[in-house]
Amino acid sequence: MSDRGGAAKRTIELDEAELALRRLSVPASGPNGMSRRSFLQALGLGAGAVGAGAAIAGSSVLERLEAFGVTTTAADDGILVLVMLDGGNDGLNTVIPHADGNYRTLRPGIRYDAPGSGANAVLDIGVPGFGLHPSLVQLRDRYAQGQVAIVNGVGYNPPDMSHFTSMGYWMNGWSTAPPNTYGNGWVGRYLDTLVGASSEELLGVSIGQSVPLHMIGSVARAAGLPTSLSNAFGMDRSETSDVRVFDTVEGYSTSGTGLDQWGDSYARTMKGVLDLSVRVQPAYAQPNNTDDDIVRQLRLVARLINAGLGTRVFHTHLGGFDTHTDQRGQHANLLGDFDRAIGTFFSILAPQHHNNVTVLTFSEFGRRAEENEAGTDHGAAGVNFLIGPNVQGGMHGTPPGLARASRDRYGNLIPTVDFRSVYANVLRDWMQVDPYPILGGQYPSMGLIARAPNTNPPGTYVPPPRPPTTHRTRRTRAKTG
Repeated sequence: MSDRGGAAKRTIELDEAELALRRLSVPASGPNGMSRRSFLQALGLGAGAVGAGAAIAGSSVLERLEAFGVTTTAADDGILVLVMLDGGNDGLNTVIPHADGNYRTLRPGIRYDAPGSGANAVLDIGVPGFGLHPSLVQLRDRYAQGQVAIVNGVGYNPPDMSHFTSMGYWMNGWSTAPPNTYGNGWVGRYLDTLVGASSEELLGVSIGQSVPLHMIGSVARAAGLPTSLSNAFGMDRSETSDVRVFDTVEGYSTSGTGLDQWGDSYARTMKGVLDLSVRVQPAYAQPNNTDDDIVRQLRLVARLINAGLGTRVFHTHLGGFDTHTDQRGQHANLLGDFDRAIGTFFSILAPQHHNNVTVLTFSEFGRRAEENEAGTDHGAAGVNFLIGPNVQGGMHGTPPGLARASRDRYGNLIPTVDFRSVYANVLRDWMQVDPYPILGGQYPSMGLIARAPNTNPPGTYVPPPRPPTTHRTRRTRAKTG
């Protein structure tokens, strides 16, 4: 049997949501665990060809290496951390309308009850009729401190029940455009606006071995970083042979190679790679292999922010939310993992960065209002969280109606907030850019950000009106595996 058949079988066995995410991602590139050998191979050089006389293949090599340069984050720069809850998080059992009789009727087997009513009681958040899932203990405490904004009824119309199509809409973020029309995503188009977008891969970072569509721009593309590095180039100088290479390259970068301009430029660029690896090293210095995956991801993100690498947007993800069966146990475990990860993230994040960081959760869709025995089917409207000291804490948006007449013909909750409104508010009031050319539409202010990461009061930045804009983009090929 050919390997092609085996690969096809493995693809079929993948969870539908995981497969959709893979198809909407591209393989990671950048300084992610690059070994000395693979780095030299990328240059087209043999393992011993670093010394004088090594052939430099022209500007294409140098352009490739320049992507390893870094910038720093200014004190007034906002940093956005995305947490994708892929599979379709059940918003109705995350922010729970426990007092609504329709909720209790629609979900007799998987519902949660009023605060203080026993093992299935919601966590009280001080909002009449609503509470948080009992697994979200740390998030409840942050909510009480005004550091969690809950956005209800988030989605798009008309809804699509496909993981792939719905993820494509959320990742693309362009008004009225079907997924993949532009081949890039809303974060990537934001990164396109930054200085160094075409060469600086660390402006955006995706934790994992691939980079999802929303992190890819017309010229910008985020780097993919694994949760742990093994022998990354430039990080382990204990090997005698490596020490000689490093010392030689560093010497050439300052005194010159004695070759032509390409040799000197090559040495300087190699020195930049070494410097980058040294800067990244503190984020990987401590063990990161004992907890749930989302905890490892957000722990690493906190360390990368502390390292001051200049990254403006991070992507993380937690899968498994396609809860057609065994929802009570599965959903509780996933939300518990998320809750621990958020607590870990803020406990590791250096105090000087707390006012520069906001966490935004998203999921491709919510779940059907009515349970199907032990779980729920794909739905429409869901819930977003914005987490951080500078958000406008509390409930935002209008919770969708649960009465049969208030739902669509399939029984789905009808979205009350276009998901791009959340993006627009984050871009305008947190990242301090005009959201119109990034999203292709005007979206109202929702007051989700209380304080911007600078001295300007929130809401003072008003983007100028402009006609619809088209974008030159590159199409990314959907890949699996």
